[in-house]
Amino acid sequence: MNEVPGADGTVGAHRIGTRPGRFTVLGLALVLGTAGALVGSVAHVQPASAAEPTAHAALPISLTWQQTLPDAGGPIAESSPSEATLDGGGPSVVVGDRSGNLWAFHLDNGSSVRGWPAHTGGAPIDSTPSVTPDGKGTDDVFVGAGNAANPGVGGYYAFDSSGTEVWGQNARIPTGSTVCRRRWPWEVSTG
Repeated sequence: MNEVPGADGTVGAHRIGTRPGRFTVLGLALVLGTAGALVGSVAHVQPASAAEPTAHAALPISLTWQQTLPDAGGPIAESSPSEATLDGGGPSVVVGDRSGNLWAFHLDNGSSVRGWPAHTGGAPIDSTPSVTPDGKGTDDVFVGAGNAANPGVGGYYAFDSSGTEVWGQNARIPTGSTVCRRRWPWEVSTG
């Protein structure tokens, strides 16, 4: 055994010629391999091509509600829905569209949440809204807006539970050009 000093000043002992954790991983693989061999000896496995199709019971799936949005040709495109508590009507879902609307509907029946949709002033919302508790039993909603089609508009917005804009901020890079939300972090362009 050799004493090996750590970067934080601590000293640990390591066996020469081995790496810490190597035996743990090997032992775990052996245990899992043994469990797999036991399961494999109990279950009769057939190749997929030789197995006959198995009928399964139908899943009881039914449409609970749907909405047709008056989104003026700016549909929901890349924004994914987020769950939020916006009022006493139970959990809601918030999602943005390319017209700059941030929609909110009650999950139980699809009814609109009072005060919503919120608006970014036309900057398209292709990002997924973020939700955080406001300390009063409801949530605030944050969203990035803008896209490459119009890099001169957009930024970051915060809305309270009633759909009122708390703040909006254009994003700027050091040169002063506007930076809008992109699909990938490395897709930054200047306007």
